[in-house]
Amino acid sequence: MADSRMNDPGLGTPTAPIPNLGASKASIQAHYDREPLFYERFLGPSLAYSAAIWNEPANRDTLEAAQLRKLDWHIDMSGADSGRRVLEVGLGWGSLIKRLMVRRPGLEYVGLTPADNQVQYVRSFAPENFVTEISAWQDYQTNRPFDAIVSIGAMEHFAGKTMDRNGRIEAYRLFFEFCARMLRVGGRASIQVNGWANIAPGSEARHIAESGIDRFWNEGNLPHASEMLLASEPWFNLIHLEGKQRDYIYTLRAWIRNLRRHETDLVALVGSEMFNDYLHNLTVCLEAYVAGALTLYRLVIERKGPVAGLGSVPKG
Repeated sequence: MADSRMNDPGLGTPTAPIPNLGASKASIQAHYDREPLFYERFLGPSLAYSAAIWNEPANRDTLEAAQLRKLDWHIDMSGADSGRRVLEVGLGWGSLIKRLMVRRPGLEYVGLTPADNQVQYVRSFAPENFVTEISAWQDYQTNRPFDAIVSIGAMEHFAGKTMDRNGRIEAYRLFFEFCARMLRVGGRASIQVNGWANIAPGSEARHIAESGIDRFWNEGNLPHASEMLLASEPWFNLIHLEGKQRDYIYTLRAWIRNLRRHETDLVALVGSEMFNDYLHNLTVCLEAYVAGALTLYRLVIERKGPVAGLGSVPKG
């Protein structure tokens, strides 16, 4: 359905509050508000908690080089390399901020996360023009449109774990409508998210429960590629979509090696229960990727302008 407000640089303030159909603030904080040093030891200095982009053969690449490659990919594909104003949904521990501070130090940046500890950590090194907000995307408003949006490893939290296909599409539709309000016409969103791959339709909730990572994921769910496309179509044109299962396989293997390498220090830091919880759940995730139940999606979409009419096509 075409949006009658497509000429506007943004869709304006929503007429009603946007409901949160995914993970709660308490659930997200329960996972992320932990000692950053714990994550740094197994994620690496970038603290990027998402799949990297690996060169083949992966054993000749490194986690840090692959993570830097991933950050540069999203910066380039979203238009953050040339745009003046960039929004990040799910800022994590600031891996994208650190890269933008090198590539675009004068950029106007806004980053959102509901996790208090992450914002406190990032504010310890981010300059004033890199604004971090303790806010869910549903609650954020601004009168100034952005040129680019980047969201890496956050969309897993946007739909509830028991939702069926229609429920997930509705949850993602709310997010993409938000992105449309935030972006100028022609602005792009670059999104990276874990996704369902080769599983029977309708079995998603059962996979979450039977995988053994129900408590680890808390209230999250994952999209199918078609659900993201259907949810974004009213406001966005598709620029790029890829499934990169191997990128997460290689990343998870590197994280598990780091956990085992630093086991003594990490157990002393956070205790054996938390250490074993992460080791177990990252291993279960790896097995799901190897089996083909999960994949990694990278999606780039561009904010639509006015609907083109046949009369505007040049005659030859």
